[in-house]
Amino acid sequence: MPRFCLTTTLHEGKHDEYKEWHDNIYPEVARGLTRAGVTQLTIFHVPNTSTLILYATTQPGVDLNDATGPDSAYRASHERIRQWETIMETEFHCGWSKCEEIHSSDVQWIRHLSSS
Repeated sequence: MPRFCLTTTLHEGKHDEYKEWHDNIYPEVARGLTRAGVTQLTIFHVPNTSTLILYATTQPGVDLNDATGPDSAYRASHERIRQWETIMETEFHCGWSKCEEIHSSDVQWIRHLSSS
């Protein structure tokens, strides 16, 4: 299952409001992400910073950016999704940056265990 990790910087003083928005996510957004192939999505807050980390998995063959990016069918599918994404990208942060995966137990460990 493809996995993705992204990071962003939350605008000053927006943590509680951002959390509340996500605790009350628009149903259209949740359904849209699922239809786009997102199988799991978690957002972490790094303590004592304004850094957020998003971890997501998708169905096989689904690239997260292609599935949910600006020109995606997900965004085109419903006005509330476009509204949600605009609010997130203007009121709370300036977009997500993809993190590079440098180690994973299911890659490096398996390689070493299988050669033992």
